[in-house]
Amino acid sequence: MVTLARVVQVLDLLPKKLSVSDITIDECWEIWRFLDSNNKASISQQMLKNKLANEYGVSVNRLDEVSENKPLCEVLTWCSEDSTVSNITLQESIEFMRNLHNDDNKILDFANRINSGEAEVIWRWALDYRWASVKNRMLKWLQTKSGLDGNFIINHYIKCIFLDYDANVFMKTMNITKVTPYNSSVIPVKWWFIPDLKKLIRVKDGVAKHRNNDFNTDIMPLLKGDEDCWIWRDNLDTMYFHNKEYDFSFSNYKEPLHIEWDKCQTLLESYSRGGFIVEDSAGNTYMKSNKTNRLIGQLMNIRNLNKGGYEFVIGFSDAGEVVDTTTIVMTDIPFSLESALKRRGVYPNIKHSSYNIEDCLVVELNYTWSTSKDWHLSFVTVLDDYGIEDVEDISYYFSVVGEDEHD
Repeated sequence: MVTLARVVQVLDLLPKKLSVSDITIDECWEIWRFLDSNNKASISQQMLKNKLANEYGVSVNRLDEVSENKPLCEVLTWCSEDSTVSNITLQESIEFMRNLHNDDNKILDFANRINSGEAEVIWRWALDYRWASVKNRMLKWLQTKSGLDGNFIINHYIKCIFLDYDANVFMKTMNITKVTPYNSSVIPVKWWFIPDLKKLIRVKDGVAKHRNNDFNTDIMPLLKGDEDCWIWRDNLDTMYFHNKEYDFSFSNYKEPLHIEWDKCQTLLESYSRGGFIVEDSAGNTYMKSNKTNRLIGQLMNIRNLNKGGYEFVIGFSDAGEVVDTTTIVMTDIPFSLESALKRRGVYPNIKHSSYNIEDCLVVELNYTWSTSKDWHLSFVTVLDDYGIEDVEDISYYFSVVGEDEHD
C-alpha cells in the first residue's frame, strides 16, 4: 500500500526526474487516482479554520492575525514538523480528510503524525489549492513516457509505459471500435444478437479492442494479424467467443439468426443491454441497441461535493417501501430539478453538506451506455405528477442494471 511519504517522493521527481524504473504500475495507478479524485475535505475552508482555531484555543481573528492571512493550506502545514517521514498510508490520509466533520478527527493529532512535506501535499489536495498544476505534472509524465498524445485515456498511457505496448499501434487503431448506428433506412440481410453490447470486441490489424477503446490483452497474442471483425461472448457468458466471419482458436463463426427481423426485436425486451450486429446487402455493418432503458426512481438525498458536483441518493421500491439503492453524480443541477428541490425547501448551497429530500421527489432516469462512462444512470426529468406508488420496484431496477454491476 502506498504511503503518503511515497507520494511526496514521486511528486518531487515529476515530471522530468522520475524514471519508469522508479515506480511500479500499482503505485502509478494509486497515485493517479488520488491526484484525479474529487471527493476531498468533508468541510468547507471556513469550518476547517474554525476547527483549527478551536484546537489551538484561540479565536479565528487571532489565528488570522498570527498567520498574517496566509492561505489556510500553508497555515495547516505549519502544524507539522520538519521531521522524518511518516508511515501513514495514503488511504489513511484520504479517509481523515473525508471525515474532518467528525469531532474525533483532530487536526493537530494528524499533524503530529506527518512531516511538513507530507502535510503540504495532503492539505493542498484536500483544499484543492493550486492542485491542477500537481495533477498536470503527472499527466505530462504519463504522456511523455508513453509516447501518446492527449487524446488517450490514463489506462492507455499506463499500459504503454509498464506493459510495453506499442504507442504507434495505439495511435493507428484509436478509432477502430466505431460502428455506424442502425437506422430505419437500412435493409437488414443478416443479423446477430448480442446479449450485452458492452462485451463486443473489435479485431483488426492484430489488435483487439473493447468499445471504450481499451485493449484486450488476452486475445491479442492469439491473433494472426489479418483479421477484421467483431467478436462477442457466447450467450452463456463463458470465456468462449463468437464472430460473424472467422474461425479462431478462441472463437468460431456464428450463424446469423433465422428469426424474422421484426419478430426478433422482442429479444431487446429481455436483454436491457442487448442489441444486434446487422449487415446490409453491400456487406456494411451496423449496430442496433436498446439505446436507453427508462427507470422511475425517487431522489432521497443530495450531497454538495463542491467542485465534484452533486451526488444524489436514488431509491426504488422494496416490498412497498422505498430504500436507498444507488447514487448518481451531476456536475450541475438542471433547472427543472433545482425548482423541484426549492419547492421542498432544499437549497444545497453549502459545500460538503448533505440534505434529505422530503415530499417524495420522483424522477425519470435513463440507463444507457457511452464510451466514456460505460453503462450508467442519467437524469432525464422531474415527474411532478408521480407519487411513491409509481416508483419502480427494486427487482426491476436490478433486472435492468444487473446485480453484478450495482457496486
